[in-house]
Amino acid sequence: MGKLQDAVDLAMFRALGVMPTPAASAVGAALGAMSGPLFHRVGEARAHTALERIRPEVNLAGRKLLTRRMWRHIGRVFTEFSRMRRLNLEGRIDILGGHELLQPGQPVVLAASHTGNWETIAIAAIMLRHNVGGIYMPQRNALRTRLAEKERADVGWSGFPTTAPDAMRRCVTHLRAGNVLVLYVDEYKSSVVQAPRFGRDIPLNGNIRLAAKLAKRYDAALVFGDCVRLPGPRFRVAYTPIATDGVETDDLVKRLDQMLETSIRARPEQWFNLHAMRF
Repeated sequence: MGKLQDAVDLAMFRALGVMPTPAASAVGAALGAMSGPLFHRVGEARAHTALERIRPEVNLAGRKLLTRRMWRHIGRVFTEFSRMRRLNLEGRIDILGGHELLQPGQPVVLAASHTGNWETIAIAAIMLRHNVGGIYMPQRNALRTRLAEKERADVGWSGFPTTAPDAMRRCVTHLRAGNVLVLYVDEYKSSVVQAPRFGRDIPLNGNIRLAAKLAKRYDAALVFGDCVRLPGPRFRVAYTPIATDGVETDDLVKRLDQMLETSIRARPEQWFNLHAMRF
C-alpha cells in the first residue's frame, strides 16, 4: 500500500505542477470538501467545538459553513504546494509591512502562524531579498517530506528538520549570521496545538517561547507574520513588529499569543489547526 500511495502522490503532484495555479487550487478545494468530512470525523467534531469557543457568536449553521470552508481551504493549501515557485512569479502574494523585516543582513525572528497559505509568509520574506531559514517537522511519509523539502529549497529557503540533532544549532547560526529565522508559533506537537491558548490551561513553552527567547538573546527583531487567502487564488502577507527593548520574555510570549488569537478569530476557517484543537 505504501508504494502504491507514493506512486499516486507523485503522479498527482506532477499533474498539479503543470496545471494553471487557479486550477490546481480548485482541485485541492474539491478534494478537501470531499475527503475532510468523510475521513476526518474527529477533526470535524473538534473544529465545531473550537468554533464554539473561538467564535461563540456564530450559530450552528454558521459553524457548519465555516467548517466546510476550512476543509476546502486545507485542500487548496496542499495542492498549491506544487505551485509554490509560481506564487511569487505570478504576482499572487501581496505584502504589508515588509519594511518591518529591516534591511537584509539584520537578524529577524519571524513568528509565523499557520494561517492562509502559511508557506507564503516565508516566500514573501524571500521576495524582499532576505535569506530565510526555519525549523520544520518532517511528515511521516518520506516521499511527501522529500517533495516538500525540494519545493522549499527551490524557492530559496533553508529547512532545518526537527529530527536533526543539530537543528537548534543550525537555527542559531542562521540567525546570528543576520538572516530571517521562521518559527511557526502555533505548531501541533505531542497531540496538542501549542498556541494560542484560547482559554486553555496550558503552558506556552513551544515555538512561541523559543521565538521570544531567541529575539532577546541575540538582539534580533521580533516580527509576527500571518497570511490571508484572497480570491484568485491570491495571498496577503502581513508583518507586524513587536518591541522587545525592556520587555520580559513572558510578556513577549503573551503579546504573541494575543496576536495569534486576534488573527485566527478574524478568519478561523483559514487556520490549519482548527480541526486539531482540543478543549
